[in-house]
Amino acid sequence: MLSAETLACLSTLTYRPDAKRQVCILPLGTIYWDDELPEMKFAAFREPDRTEVLRAFAIRLRLWDHRPLSDDDREFWDRLRSAAPRWAIFHRLELSEEDQRAREEAERDCGREFEEILTRADNVTLGEEKHGMRSFSFTFRLDKDHSDMSEQLNKTSWWERWSLRLKRFTKRRPH
Repeated sequence: MLSAETLACLSTLTYRPDAKRQVCILPLGTIYWDDELPEMKFAAFREPDRTEVLRAFAIRLRLWDHRPLSDDDREFWDRLRSAAPRWAIFHRLELSEEDQRAREEAERDCGREFEEILTRADNVTLGEEKHGMRSFSFTFRLDKDHSDMSEQLNKTSWWERWSLRLKRFTKRRPH
């Protein structure tokens, strides 16, 4: 189960009907609402709690899809709900038609971004973790030739633009 510190944090994240729907590209790849996570998002939680909070979001995805939960996941969900019943995640177990459309669009877009990362990374490591969670690691070589950077910045995805800007920044820094 989660630490007392994490449970205390989750308990402060109470449901707000006016919460803004957000898209989380990584690690969720779907929608969530801004009352469900602290300002620092998943970085606010230490391991192994971070993984368990992610697990709660993964379980909610299965609930949205009306898929059965394993006994282990059902027990985890029920224990977590008993320990932090006011956490906003427990108040959005069904999606409106609008939220479902937003979810489908977000997951399609996140899938495309993720596929683009996979195809452009120099090295990719994918792994299987506990409870069906997956891990991944991407390596991008910043020392590749990036001639005509401005043209590339206009033709590339957000993560490539970030990588190119980082490369330009590291070249300017004194060694």
